[in-house]
Amino acid sequence: MAKRRVIKKQADKNRDIIAVCNHMEIWSPKLKKDVIYDIENNIHTYYVEIDEKEIDIVVENESGRKHLITDPKQTSTNKLLDLPDCSVN
Repeated sequence: MAKRRVIKKQADKNRDIIAVCNHMEIWSPKLKKDVIYDIENNIHTYYVEIDEKEIDIVVENESGRKHLITDPKQTSTNKLLDLPDCSVN
């Protein structure tokens, strides 16, 4: 299992994360469905780094819909939304 650092995100008009990116990594960009698969199947973990602290990205299940968020046990807000945007083609 690899730990993958996320430095950018792509969100839709509802601010739902639809992809994550790190231009320095071969796996990037990674679509939301693929990140969810990796996390739920313990294939890879994803995190953001804030003030030199790793904050895990987790899957939130809200009314049957899955979303990517930063771990609420580690931070009170979804730090993914604070990341700069990346382009996913």
